[in-house]
Amino acid sequence: MLFLDGVYVDNKHGSSRFHWVKAPTSDELTQLSQSIAHRVARCLERQGLLVRDAENRYLSEDSC
Repeated sequence: MLFLDGVYVDNKHGSSRFHWVKAPTSDELTQLSQSIAHRVARCLERQGLLVRDAENRYLSEDSC
């Protein structure tokens, strides 16, 4: 696996430059995983592959 400690950013001259970025915090990773789970659940609902239980709100944004 490849783990980068930053991002490549294109500049106005057409070349890319690597910029170091701090590791995400635990809270940031939690927020990211919740956002991904919510989006995946919405996609599955739109495709008819998942039916949300109105009594169980574990997929809702307000449950945090």
